[in-house]
Amino acid sequence: GYEAYRWRLASIDGKPVRASNGVECAVNTSLEDERKKMAGPDRPNMAIVCSGINVERYQNKSAFAWLREEYNRGVAVGGLCTGAHILAAAGLLSNKRCAIHWENLPGFSEAFPKANVFADLFEIDQNIYTCAGGTAALDMMLKLIGDDFDENLVNRVCEQV
Repeated sequence: GYEAYRWRLASIDGKPVRASNGVECAVNTSLEDERKKMAGPDRPNMAIVCSGINVERYQNKSAFAWLREEYNRGVAVGGLCTGAHILAAAGLLSNKRCAIHWENLPGFSEAFPKANVFADLFEIDQNIYTCAGGTAALDMMLKLIGDDFDENLVNRVCEQV
């Protein structure tokens, strides 16, 4: 085996976050610490926003700015489920194809009319990755693995899930 990917989990303040199902998720870092890594060798090549219900309650200008900075530096950005809402609020989805869960599509389309939103499993448009949530995140990640490596590795991952 080899290390194909590494990841860090970040929250705005570096404190654990609670998922919509009540499960608390520990994080490794804060957005401020991530901002310090942006110009260094440990900068990410992708930043993914995980989001769920009541996404409107979790608007954060600092997070929006960080996402824009990352994208402008060539870092791919993604949104799982309603994470697309965060990307759109950050101004990253204007005239871009994106996916969001079908239950959120009407409200999202109204709030962000410049986003080209579809009820597909996932969309990839100019280094922006979005998916409808749930198992669609797995479909999107398998596509990413296939693009980065090959179908053989995708098949090996599928055998494990």
